[in-house]
Amino acid sequence: MTAGRDFLRDIGAQNNEFEREFFEWIESYNGEGDLDILEAFGEMMLILDRFIDCRWGCDDDHPEKHLLAACVSNIRAILPLTACGYPSEAGALFRPLWETVSLMALLMASRDELEAYRLGNKRQRRKRFSAENVRGMLKRERFPVLLSARAYGMVSDFYLHPNTLDHIFAYRTSHEEEGFVIPYFHRDLCVSFFINLVSAATTALLFWACARNDESDFALAHAYNERTDKALRAFIARMAQDPTVERVPTVEGAPRDL
Repeated sequence: MTAGRDFLRDIGAQNNEFEREFFEWIESYNGEGDLDILEAFGEMMLILDRFIDCRWGCDDDHPEKHLLAACVSNIRAILPLTACGYPSEAGALFRPLWETVSLMALLMASRDELEAYRLGNKRQRRKRFSAENVRGMLKRERFPVLLSARAYGMVSDFYLHPNTLDHIFAYRTSHEEEGFVIPYFHRDLCVSFFINLVSAATTALLFWACARNDESDFALAHAYNERTDKALRAFIARMAQDPTVERVPTVEGAPRDL
């Protein structure tokens, strides 16, 4: 009997097919050169990947590396889930991702909090830098709160709790078709998730430069972020011209429109 093994192989084949369709759709709005959003995003991820890997240099900055590693790991997990058409499963990872991004924003806004994070032990960090405390400290620093209490609750309720009325399934069923269920590509929602991942990577890259506290690294991070922002805006502008896209996300609203 090979039906079970064949089914698992078919799942993998369908995932691969949907991933191919997803990136083809992204490419259809992508630019070239400095307006290539996939190239800019990939280069940022490469820099972050090298920073969190001690093989590229280890200088006792492991707290920052662990924080960045959590961000990079979530982005790398969300991207294939999004590309393969699993928006609810990908959405479940956005809460820890934006908790991490919010914490990095706070540590960039306050040098005192950065030192407290560096010097604190695991228990002290967990108590001082809880999601609620980070939101409060960001407000006191007059820094934008990337994941508000309302958004935090929405992400939790919509993606993490097993409410089948809210869950967006990665497949559609049909009584008229034979065989097992067919995956469904939630194109507009998935591309909104992609834009959120790009936004998270830009914050992480700035935090990378802040952690290293080197002017050349700041210059590099700002150059990459400026290029990425320009490419992302061009990408969204092209998408807005497509009448088949019902809701076009914005750069400014990306972290808040989960």
